[in-house]
Amino acid sequence: MSDLPPLVNAVSHPAPLRNDLPRWRIVLGLVLAPSAFALQVVVSYALAADACGEGGASLIGLAAINLVALALIIVGLGTSIANYRRTRSEGEGSHRAVQSQGDGRSRFLAYFGLCTSGVFALAVLVQLTSILVMHQCLGLPTLP
Repeated sequence: MSDLPPLVNAVSHPAPLRNDLPRWRIVLGLVLAPSAFALQVVVSYALAADACGEGGASLIGLAAINLVALALIIVGLGTSIANYRRTRSEGEGSHRAVQSQGDGRSRFLAYFGLCTSGVFALAVLVQLTSILVMHQCLGLPTLP
């Protein structure tokens, strides 16, 4: 006979806390930041495409789009932080162990969402800063 049943019983599930953390929270932590960034890029491009044209783009509109995207990313970041804290007992060690060993699927996905949200928050902050600092084509007077 096969030795598969004892082997299956000896190996633990890769995500022992899979039933403690709802899937929608994991998905929200993973998807909200990239989706908000993509929406921000598309809408900002549509608004700023004619920035150097006739009337120029609205600085308030562009800043508002970036602030809404940043708020959504902060919600995703908060969800990822809460997910990571909730799955802390899934594997041993700190975030370095999650990166190197990948122990605990739910914990790894929560950590990945945390890192992704941070990167996209930084990208939106850079774009918001560039809109506020380099506004020569936005219909505003340039500084001497």
